[in-house]
Amino acid sequence: MELPCAGLHQPCAPFLDRLGHLPGPQRGALGAAFGPRDGEAPDRFLVGLAVLTLLSGVAGEQPLVCAVDGAQWLDRASAQALAFVARHLGGEAAWLTSTVTHWGYGSACGAVYGVLAGSLRRPHVLYGLPFGAAVWASGYLVLPEAGLYKPIWEYDSATLARGLSAHLGYGVGTAAAFSLLVSI
Repeated sequence: MELPCAGLHQPCAPFLDRLGHLPGPQRGALGAAFGPRDGEAPDRFLVGLAVLTLLSGVAGEQPLVCAVDGAQWLDRASAQALAFVARHLGGEAAWLTSTVTHWGYGSACGAVYGVLAGSLRRPHVLYGLPFGAAVWASGYLVLPEAGLYKPIWEYDSATLARGLSAHLGYGVGTAAAFSLLVSI
């Protein structure tokens, strides 16, 4: 049995005293999602918009980071609302990150690199560059389909360049770690 919006309770509960600051329909949707208000099942768009408004309001007053650990265990309504928030935060002072997904994906890719590089006669650290680029590009293929990223053409070139350079560093770091472990 799934409890809709149960995954929104932890990131939003500390700020529920601000429900009165939300526009009426958003306040009603979030109130119905959390149970203090009666009503039909809330519209998922309004719930996502209410969470975005709530967290953006908090982020306007103080730094805010929402880390979603174990996103694969979220109920569908919470996952959709948090994906909506992540897509619409833009330049806000709040960031939504799925640490387990990102680091798990990176670890799995690192293991794949180990298998591929281990099959080569003489792996070189610079082989990490195309590997890092491939990991970066694959993220823009998979993550938009999962609703976690916007399609690649919706990002500006500076954001894409920062992401690519970070992943190139990841690739070289992975290759260097592999070379070090093989030499031991």
